[in-house]
Amino acid sequence: MRAPPVGGPLRFVATALALLAPLTTAAVVHAECKDPIASGCFDADQAWPHPGHSRFPTIGGTETVAPGQFGVGFVTSWVYRPVVLRVATPAGEGTRIRTVEQQYTPNILWSYGVTDRFEIDAAFPVTVAMTGEGTAPLTGGSALRGSGIRDSRFGFTYAFVPRPRVADDVLGKEGQPKGIWALTGRFDVTAPWGNADRFLGGRTVVFSPTIAADYRRKRWFSAAEAGARIRGFQEFSGAGTGPQGLLGLGLGYDFFANERLSIVAEGRLYPTLAPQRRLRRNGDGYDVLVDDGIVLRTPLEGTLGLRSGGWFGGDFAFDVAVGSGVSLGQTALGTPTLRALVGLRYAPLDRDSDGDGVSDKIDLCPREKEVRKPGGVRDGCTDPDPETVEFTADSGKGSPTAPPPPTATPPPPTATPQAPTLPLLPAPERKKPLLPVDPHPAPKPPISADPAVQPTVHPAPPVAVDAGKQQ
Repeated sequence: MRAPPVGGPLRFVATALALLAPLTTAAVVHAECKDPIASGCFDADQAWPHPGHSRFPTIGGTETVAPGQFGVGFVTSWVYRPVVLRVATPAGEGTRIRTVEQQYTPNILWSYGVTDRFEIDAAFPVTVAMTGEGTAPLTGGSALRGSGIRDSRFGFTYAFVPRPRVADDVLGKEGQPKGIWALTGRFDVTAPWGNADRFLGGRTVVFSPTIAADYRRKRWFSAAEAGARIRGFQEFSGAGTGPQGLLGLGLGYDFFANERLSIVAEGRLYPTLAPQRRLRRNGDGYDVLVDDGIVLRTPLEGTLGLRSGGWFGGDFAFDVAVGSGVSLGQTALGTPTLRALVGLRYAPLDRDSDGDGVSDKIDLCPREKEVRKPGGVRDGCTDPDPETVEFTADSGKGSPTAPPPPTATPPPPTATPQAPTLPLLPAPERKKPLLPVDPHPAPKPPISADPAVQPTVHPAPPVAVDAGKQQ
């Protein structure tokens, strides 16, 4: 009976595994990686931050970057004493070698949304400072100093059960479910070009398939991640590294709405099944290896931190976390005494919490669905009625204005008593001023009886009149 065909991303994963699986058993060609006692060809930092959106420091998120959008992130990791060896002596007291004292590693994360469910990822860790004894107590060489490139990681993410692209604070409201869960698968491949013999990477390709799920209900959120890291065997002073499991659990709570401030806690297990040997110094002063067979080593790490997100529509987030690690059973490589993580992520999710087609990061009313009307503006807020739109005479363009508030009807005017009016008196008549009398009048000529003869009248000279006396 033929098996049903596998399509989509599952076929891609199966093809990639079939093509790249032989690389996990490839022979190590570097001479410094062949020494079973003094080889440092393995990754001393087991915490791999995932690109894209995440609510926890190292557990992968379930939201993929929006189609056609790029996401970037910077997560710095500081570890204290991740590799400490205990070399037995003939007296039985033993000697502790602090092989790697400190490592400071920034991780540059990159992601791109291909579809609404599919995302491609890349991570580029670079150790900028490290200290420790290195292999000097075993080889007589120099101590561990300086910086170096770690193994890069490339992969993809696929959302099997996609999470709705809405903010967490709308859960439980009308039209929204009380809780949301999602399921996402990842597949990563390492490029083994880290600096050899400096505890910055292995000498073989590592395949890391994982699956992550999360559940959110109002202000509580949780996550789980399970997977494996498939790689070849490598030995350092009897402690072997090889195929490794991965199990992570996380729990968080939002103090404020919309992810403004959250407390997060996570724990991670890395069970490693590999042949182990003990390094022992014989009576002649030589270091020899004593076989212990196949031993299960289980590093356990836990972190507690704070996260601030929800900025720019949920695209921007910042987190900080501190923690410690222990080894269940025999001491395992890569289990730090202390760890600190600081992350800054930008992952455009294109959330639309009110479902009006306007992204939350540009929506002026991100929790109120827009009702568009003719001539309205697509800004995420409900447009006013058309009759309330005013237009300017010069530009011909209008801007919606809110209707004026209703005003109370003024009361009818009341009659006010008026004072009695007095009759108007006529203005006094203005008299003309009297001319002064000449004290020496001129003698009048005699009147002739003959009408043809008339006396000649000489006009009197003008008399100056004082203007002030005319008033």
